[in-house]
Amino acid sequence: MSSQAQLDRLCVNTLRTLSIDAVEQAQSGHPGTPMGAAPTVYSLWQYFLHYDPDHPDWPDRDRFVLSAGHACALLYSLLHLADVKTASGSKALAVPLEQLKNFRQLGSLCSGHPEYGLTTGVETTTGPLGQGIATSVGSEAASLAGHLKLAGLRAMPNMMVIRPADANVVLSAWRVIMKTTQGPVSLVLTRQALPTLDRIRYASADGLAQGAYALADAPDGQPDILLLATGSEVALCVAAYEQLTLEGVKARVVSMPSWELFESQIQAYRDSVLPPTITARVAVEAASPFGWERYTSLHGTILAMHTFGISAPGKQVASHFGFEPEDVIRAARAQLTTQGKQP
Repeated sequence: MSSQAQLDRLCVNTLRTLSIDAVEQAQSGHPGTPMGAAPTVYSLWQYFLHYDPDHPDWPDRDRFVLSAGHACALLYSLLHLADVKTASGSKALAVPLEQLKNFRQLGSLCSGHPEYGLTTGVETTTGPLGQGIATSVGSEAASLAGHLKLAGLRAMPNMMVIRPADANVVLSAWRVIMKTTQGPVSLVLTRQALPTLDRIRYASADGLAQGAYALADAPDGQPDILLLATGSEVALCVAAYEQLTLEGVKARVVSMPSWELFESQIQAYRDSVLPPTITARVAVEAASPFGWERYTSLHGTILAMHTFGISAPGKQVASHFGFEPEDVIRAARAQLTTQGKQP
């Protein structure tokens, strides 16, 4: 084997190990594609791309678009080993080793998917499912962040959207789905581990068949405030409910896995779940707030996403954007105060 071939092999293996170490350090991410694609991408950068690592903003450079954004550990490793600088005339590396060690952490230059404008050398923002292909041939390919998709799905005619709160609701959802003959169904699940709610303590997951139901209620069934949520945020409302109950606040948690199913129920049922006389309401969903006004009215509070997300461990992201039980409790107290009912 020639010395150049040995050097090429060393570079490829270094790209692989750097990517593996970054993913392992973060306990998050995808090592498979960086390992498999390292030889191809290295050859492209080493022998075909025209670029100047000391002048990363050179207008005539070839631009590398990583369509598979989830393989970004490979791109960051490439930028590090290629000695790409932060800007022309700068000696600072675009991706120093310290940033690779901080892969997918809050505030890191090495975010979970490449973000244009955050890290020098990243030519375009690409998500996990290949929209960079269109970008690389000059098309404006819009990518939707996960928390923006729910509103779009709900806006589709004849589409039933189900966002379960735990494993029991998933089982109930499948019972409904298998009987559905009119229109498609989007079962919106989550990757993070969610608690399985105690269905002896709380209402049965069979309530999913009605689209929304009182999961936890005030002892006398006459709540002063409603806590509304779907999916992973239901557990937040349950935790907030428990604390508010200890404080003497009469609250009801309404799990709303399917707006479409709920809207198909008779008015009497809908009013029993969301009594019109109870105007103190807090809706919680880690998604666009679009559409929640129909359930909170103009006087309610909606805890939702108003920006694009960030790359960091899930718990840090939830805390950063205000999706903690304490945030729900704070909003509930403010609602009660506004409605003239001191918490």
